[in-house]
Amino acid sequence: MSKNRIVLTIGILLIILPFLGFPSRYENFFVIILGLGLIVLSVSNSIKRRSLKDGSVSHYRNSFSEEAVSKIDIKSTIDETPELNEKA
Repeated sequence: MSKNRIVLTIGILLIILPFLGFPSRYENFFVIILGLGLIVLSVSNSIKRRSLKDGSVSHYRNSFSEEAVSKIDIKSTIDETPELNEKA
């Protein structure tokens, strides 16, 4: 379940909680727990966004960039080799 869906579910639970008929002690407990969960999710989202913005965490890194560079290096090495250039 994505974080957005969890936040939506917690919000809906917080809205309908007063109408479920729990005693006030349990209702207060559930509100505190759901509120803390909402805080944790929002803080973790903001930390993730901030780290992606700064570039310190690269979740969206191109996994083929190393391979592409190595092919370019191999091609440039072949072009620089004198015995292969003489054959062409």
